[in-house]
Amino acid sequence: MIEFLTPVSKPVIAHREVLPAGTIGKQLLVHTIKGELPDLEDVKFAIFGCKENRRDIDYMGLDVQFDAVRMSLYGLYPGNWKHTIADLGDIEKGASVEDSYFAVKAVTAALLKKNIIPIILGGSQDALYAQYRAYDGISSMINMVNIDTRFDLGDAEAAISNKSYVGKIIVDKPYNLFNYSVLGYQSFFNPPQEIALMESALF
Repeated sequence: MIEFLTPVSKPVIAHREVLPAGTIGKQLLVHTIKGELPDLEDVKFAIFGCKENRRDIDYMGLDVQFDAVRMSLYGLYPGNWKHTIADLGDIEKGASVEDSYFAVKAVTAALLKKNIIPIILGGSQDALYAQYRAYDGISSMINMVNIDTRFDLGDAEAAISNKSYVGKIIVDKPYNLFNYSVLGYQSFFNPPQEIALMESALF
């Protein structure tokens, strides 16, 4: 998976150096050198960014950046848990969107095989489809919870986007989805036929 990941940016590394002792930034393991991931032996959670956002229907050519998110996260203090966290850096946009999906799937699958829970930052929501496909060879059935105002079912026959990725998850083989829950959906953002479909599928 290392071939898909670029190190955390130098400004974030510099910010980490001046943080107070005890903050998350001082405790987590960070990918700082290209081609050299930190030791993941005792890691429970791994953060990585996905800069792919070209299938966002509102995409205007802007790149996704995670420095501000990382700086804020690093400055927080952990709770009363002892799990080790690693920040593995970012997956850059591939030559095609499918290349980016492949990288997300590969990195996610590699982490899951090590019993590490991935925490993925950005890009657009359609990248969740690649994360979902990482379970193809790992688990027969999974449950998925989405916090969103919309179901994002869309037209599963059309090209995938951030407004249709759930439809692809539901209809594409292999079928890994056992249950799908949406927290916070709002009826005025969703076509009545999609609401009816969700209810009939017992999601």
